Amino acid sequence: MPLDPYSMCPCGSGKKLKFCCSDLTGEMDKIQKMLEGEQPTACLEHIRSLETKYPGRASLWGLRAMLEIELGRLEDARATVDKFVAEHPNNPVALAERTMLVLETDDARAAIEPLQDALDALGDRMPARLYEAVASVGQALLFDEEWFAARRHLLFCAGISHKGERNQEAIQWILRFNADGQIPLLLKDPPAVVSAAQGVAWQAACNECVQLEGRGRWRAAAAKIEEAIATFGDVPELWRNKALLKGFLADNAAAVEALRKWASFDLPLDDAVEAEALAQLLDQSDNRSDQIETVRVTFNVDDVESLEETLAADGRAESLPRDPALLKELSEEGEPPPRSHYFLLDRPKPSTGVGLARADAPRLLGQVLVYGKQTDRPAQLQLVVNRDEQFDDTLSTLREVSGNTLDKPAEEEVLGHTPPTDHLLIWKWRLPADTPPSQRDRMVEEYRREAIFERWPNLAFSSLAGRTAAEAAKDSDSRTAVLAAVLLLELSDRVQASRLDLNELRSRLGLPIAEPIDPSEINAAQLPLARVPRLVMDKVSDDSLLRLYRRVAAVGARRALQHVAREVVRRESLKDKVDRAEAYGLLARCALDIDEELDCIQQASRIAVQDGQSPSEWYLTELTLQIERRDGAEVARLVNLIRDNYLNEEGVPEALLQILYAAGIVDPQGRPLQAAEQQSAGIVVPGEEQSTSKIWTPGGQSGGTGKKPAIWTP
Repeated sequence: MPLDPYSMCPCGSGKKLKFCCSDLTGEMDKIQKMLEGEQPTACLEHIRSLETKYPGRASLWGLRAMLEIELGRLEDARATVDKFVAEHPNNPVALAERTMLVLETDDARAAIEPLQDALDALGDRMPARLYEAVASVGQALLFDEEWFAARRHLLFCAGISHKGERNQEAIQWILRFNADGQIPLLLKDPPAVVSAAQGVAWQAACNECVQLEGRGRWRAAAAKIEEAIATFGDVPELWRNKALLKGFLADNAAAVEALRKWASFDLPLDDAVEAEALAQLLDQSDNRSDQIETVRVTFNVDDVESLEETLAADGRAESLPRDPALLKELSEEGEPPPRSHYFLLDRPKPSTGVGLARADAPRLLGQVLVYGKQTDRPAQLQLVVNRDEQFDDTLSTLREVSGNTLDKPAEEEVLGHTPPTDHLLIWKWRLPADTPPSQRDRMVEEYRREAIFERWPNLAFSSLAGRTAAEAAKDSDSRTAVLAAVLLLELSDRVQASRLDLNELRSRLGLPIAEPIDPSEINAAQLPLARVPRLVMDKVSDDSLLRLYRRVAAVGARRALQHVAREVVRRESLKDKVDRAEAYGLLARCALDIDEELDCIQQASRIAVQDGQSPSEWYLTELTLQIERRDGAEVARLVNLIRDNYLNEEGVPEALLQILYAAGIVDPQGRPLQAAEQQSAGIVVPGEEQSTSKIWTPGGQSGGTGKKPAIWTP
């Protein structure tokens, strides 16, 4: 389509093309058509030819830099951007191009500075390239797991209207961010930058800071707050704002310092504890002194065929299915895939899990990959394992399982780090497929109770100056820090998925318990999500309850969602204001055992039928649960029910086939398997110990937002 002369000029002036670079309108139209025709190289050459006719034009420099970056001609782009910025130091497009170039050559943190330069230079209208730069920095921060800064960048981008539309891609990234179970709740629901109370001496400075913050000028806002602190002294609101602004800039060290300063004031206990907990999270991202390394230990192998025979003969090396797609995924880019791969266990897996005691369950030590000989290196065995207190024992077991043929490691590489609490809470068993779900759940709950109440208090943490929680709790000056550590433990995924009440841990440590919260004394709808499970729900108004329900559902705060959704489905006054089937579906996701989950799904299907909606999605979900429970009669009933009534609905036939195929009931073409085949295939019981995707790392589970290397690390 022809170029609109009333569109924004790409030079960064903030004016429309017709009133800025009108003499270039025809050429810009040609450039747009070449870009729409996917001719970037030819377009770049055309722009270069125009520079002799129109020397020094910012619009041409900006387009040239953009194309050079996109084509990977980074040295050319650097020269172009340097010239562009030198000639137009306050041009937001020039500074946006510098931001995009830094993203290609450095980490995401380094791109924040030129992005802030661009936002400081911005007038009333945001050029498209700067809009793109904000989104790109937000995504890059997300990939680098700079979650606090990433969230603010993406929210800022999602809140900007460009050509009358919101950035749908940024909104989708926010949704993925909120749904990612890896990201702690406090980073999804942090405190906000606040204005000053009316009439205080620092009101003007604080309010100007809020205005700058809303424009994305977080560096300028932080400088304004620092000036106010120097002028007016230690004020809690100023330190709060400084902490948040420094966090938005991914200056974690400064944010941690300011958060702890804010927590040191005479605040309500919950505010102080949450500020310290946020400091511990941000400090953790930079300080890994007490974290557990995940390493890849590589051994050279002389006789790979003999090694594989030895591994296959020892029950402690559990051979994993040879899936070509998975093996390709396991391999490094440009390298051949492993010949074979195994789970290394501390004992052979028993033939049945029925009645298996926790003490007798085989423990997962690591993952073994065997690679054949290549022209530039010998055959290799690689072990992916945590360097914890059992690391040496794991190496000894590997040598035994390998027939004592392994010499000293040829190489050792750190793949990632796991916080000590996460490492402790991971149960690392390989249970037989027939282990009853209720038995597995009981074993997990027993393990977590022991880990949290007996072992966690004796872990040493850098956030507690190298002391254990039990030691630090005796120090009155450290109690806020210990309470913060307990809060982070309480909000962790694995504790949220249990019935454990961490007030018991607080009492054991001699700390104040987290008391119930009376909503009549607060604005319940705006309560920090970490506190929602403590709300006295029957005192919350319908309006506040619905607003809370939307908030907790958006971020998947498990216990908060469970607490709120139960009240939502209980209230007759909300029957026509909320999708109760959906609420029961959310409750099913929060269920603590399979029977509770099944009950919620059945409630959802009943309500869907009552409301005249199709219950097929709920029947399909129930089918997967009944397969897991091994209830053959219910499986047959549901299959027949779905087949007879819902196969004409879009997506249902494919979903049904996928469920039955995954369970080993049918082949890929949908033909029933013979009984013997079904018995050998088995029905896999979902659980942490069943995951075989990618390379296993102790406790690793795939996140939903970040780029991951070929070997995923915690």
